[in-house]
Amino acid sequence: MLENIIDSIWFFLPAAVANMTPVLVKWVPFLNYPISRKYLGDHKTYRGFFFGILIAMFIAWTQHGDIYLGFLLGFGALSGDSVKSFFKRRMNIRPGKSWYVFDQIDWILGASLFATLYVEIEWIMFLSILVVFSILHVIANAIRVSLKL
Repeated sequence: MLENIIDSIWFFLPAAVANMTPVLVKWVPFLNYPISRKYLGDHKTYRGFFFGILIAMFIAWTQHGDIYLGFLLGFGALSGDSVKSFFKRRMNIRPGKSWYVFDQIDWILGASLFATLYVEIEWIMFLSILVVFSILHVIANAIRVSLKL
């Protein structure tokens, strides 16, 4: 079981970092344009997508020598988050306000879906990813809030 957890963290690390990257690069003026104010809000920017995918590709390349997997994990994580944001806007939930469960799994589902276009993810690994990264996401958000990021 511990081996499954470690394997899941190692495999999914590019997606997790891609999901955190937009918050960490807010100070960068490059590509600081909303993707769609109407559908996603002001806070989903081309900058976040660009740097999130770039860092995911770099991490996957250093781990596995596989940039394509990094692209799929990064793009999938950020796309999953954007799909959730679309539905949050339709329900008049403001950006940054928690939408419990969906905030934890949106990026995981998106990254998993896109990654399966390239690699097979066994069910035990998927379940491990879902549980471990949902818990880590809650912890990371608590740290983000306490640091006022």
